[in-house]
Amino acid sequence: MTSRITWLDRAKGIGILLVVIGHTVAPSSITANTIFSFHMPLFFILSGYLFNFSKYEKNISLLFKNRIKSLLYPYFVSGFIFFIIFLLFQCPNPIVGTPLSNILAILWQIIESSLYGVGAINIYTPLSNIAPVGPAWFVVSLFCAEFLLLFFLKLTLNFNSVISFFFVLCISAAGVLIGKIIFLPWSFDISMVGLLFLYVGYLMKQYNILERINKQILFITLLLWLICLKFSYLSMNDRDYQHFFLSFIGAIAASVILMYLVNKFLNTDNYISNFISYLGSQSLIILLFHNMMFVYLSQTSIIRYHWSSETFYLIFSSLAIGNIIKMTPFINKFFFSNSKLNREI
Repeated sequence: MTSRITWLDRAKGIGILLVVIGHTVAPSSITANTIFSFHMPLFFILSGYLFNFSKYEKNISLLFKNRIKSLLYPYFVSGFIFFIIFLLFQCPNPIVGTPLSNILAILWQIIESSLYGVGAINIYTPLSNIAPVGPAWFVVSLFCAEFLLLFFLKLTLNFNSVISFFFVLCISAAGVLIGKIIFLPWSFDISMVGLLFLYVGYLMKQYNILERINKQILFITLLLWLICLKFSYLSMNDRDYQHFFLSFIGAIAASVILMYLVNKFLNTDNYISNFISYLGSQSLIILLFHNMMFVYLSQTSIIRYHWSSETFYLIFSSLAIGNIIKMTPFINKFFFSNSKLNREI
């Protein structure tokens, strides 16, 4: 078995690769539906697996401080970088050719979008005119979900796991119902749904589930995922939870399979494994920047010719932005000085 951080980085690497591919393949295709069935729940489960309850049980302020550094700083700074990229590629001459009022209007739109923090537009709410933040919704949603997990674990400290799991299901079901009515700020309704996946990841670590899986259990889990994939659909960002329980069971089953296979078999150092590990270590950068690169830079026929070329472009352009950030001292400290903390997300 590889070390804990190594295999988790590789699992995150595969997960972020699936996120990008999911945004380049044809919507509603078999590939897209398969990826969407578990790729974001996977990240919630991995975060729950790494959640250190004993570290934060009596020190909520420490969790708040750490998550501001590892999640909110990159989230808001990426919004500012988005503003700069928008000016460079959408305004013919942003320095002298664009009225200041227009620039300020664009800046306010991005600030407003970041403060509300939803990844999709809900036309049935009064705030439907606020632009979505794209995949960055996950960052603020995870921020909220981890506090939900901490409070939940503190409140249910003396409960057995079955009762606790029932309450988690109720909270997640409430999040599903709320999401059908309104998209809450910072995607908090998704945080309520994501609490289930965080808790599953937490329990997997507590009960050492990955070490207990054998071939028979793996086969049953795979069969369960395929059945759920056939009869359900899941898109957390769109609040689309078709057949709630089936979609959740399928997402958990697929995530467990991927985590087990990575833990068990991606345990050698070679170019492919190391590159996947690198993608995992840069998953926050790729998550925050690949969509804006797709929106503003992937306009040529060459880049848009095939999903594979688009995926290649989006990943490496995002990594290029990451390297530029590393060379910019002021911005760098918000993204990379907390690399130890970023391993927890």
